Amino acid sequence: MIEVHDSKGLPAVRSAEPTRSVQRQTSANPLYIFGSMPTKTRLRRRLFVIIATVAVSVLGLSAPASAAPATPGIAVTIGATSVTPGQTVSITVQFTNTQSTDVNFTYESLSPDWPTSNETGLDFAFQSCSGNDSWCDLAGKTVEWYDNPPIAPGASQTVTLTYEVLPDSACGTQTIGFTFYDYDEYNSDTNNEGATFDAPPSTTVNCA
Repeated sequence: MIEVHDSKGLPAVRSAEPTRSVQRQTSANPLYIFGSMPTKTRLRRRLFVIIATVAVSVLGLSAPASAAPATPGIAVTIGATSVTPGQTVSITVQFTNTQSTDVNFTYESLSPDWPTSNETGLDFAFQSCSGNDSWCDLAGKTVEWYDNPPIAPGASQTVTLTYEVLPDSACGTQTIGFTFYDYDEYNSDTNNEGATFDAPPSTTVNCA
């Protein structure tokens, strides 16, 4: 566990230590991951990420909801609709700023949807993330990341994620599908919005 202490030495924020992280710093924004933010902003966003991670995990374990319509500015592409154990699948997520001002913060995640969470013997794990992410946490069947703001109006950023269906995974009728979550802050961080939806299509795990 990671503890953040206030000025009196008392615990202020507690979060789980990430299982596996890939962190990037860019010359354009070398301290994007909280370091250059005001203290209140850093703590608020850290707390938000903890809450969002728990909330999306709960969504994946609860009863399925109707698929939401396409979210403006977000395109999710699944690289394969069928695989066998031992193979990998890539997922490409493109974020386009549809606001009239810069987007200053983005948090996105993929977690197993309700049917996938209830598949018996299905086993897969995220292996890598690349592209415009400034931070990425690979935690088994779940992945979360930040894009690399500021993102100007009309501009796009793309992140590619890869997961492996593990060699000993069950196969035959099993499918892998994801719930996607996006949270953005814009207009000098005075406005924010979030969206959760199913990321079609699902991928079938065949035995051969």
